[in-house]
Amino acid sequence: MQKIKVEKPKLLAILQKNRDAHHAIFLEAQKGFRKTVIQELEKRLELARAGKRVDQYLRLPEPVDRTRDYDRVISMLKMDLTDTVELSETDYSQYVMDDWEWKREFLGTNQAYSLKAAKLAQSSLPGFCGAGSASCHCAFSLRCASRFRCSANSPSTTFRSDVSQSW
Repeated sequence: MQKIKVEKPKLLAILQKNRDAHHAIFLEAQKGFRKTVIQELEKRLELARAGKRVDQYLRLPEPVDRTRDYDRVISMLKMDLTDTVELSETDYSQYVMDDWEWKREFLGTNQAYSLKAAKLAQSSLPGFCGAGSASCHCAFSLRCASRFRCSANSPSTTFRSDVSQSW
């Protein structure tokens, strides 16, 4: 199917819901990131006070916020004068299915700090366990593995946010 027409109010409602969910994940990841940075800095301060060698660089991926992408599309739709909107397959995938070209990277980065992102990565991206197992496709799998544990032999991956972070 090349293109479809959809009712603008329905599309706006779906986009707003997807935007709100995206932003909530980002805010949770941002909070988790700050907590992780503070923990890392406190560990390094303890090492410095003890006269031990301190790694001066934090190698933590920062949470990424793509809320502006949603806001741009929502704003464009609100400015449009028609009651229906024509969507291509790509548009439909992004706006309705919430499957943007950056979605894998967004979840891969933010799942290190957000249980919502980790669960979404596990459930919505095929072959993406989000927990750093041998089959994980996350660019930060080593960091993810220290926060979320998965059972590599189990068909369903389980996340544990209570595991202490060692990174």
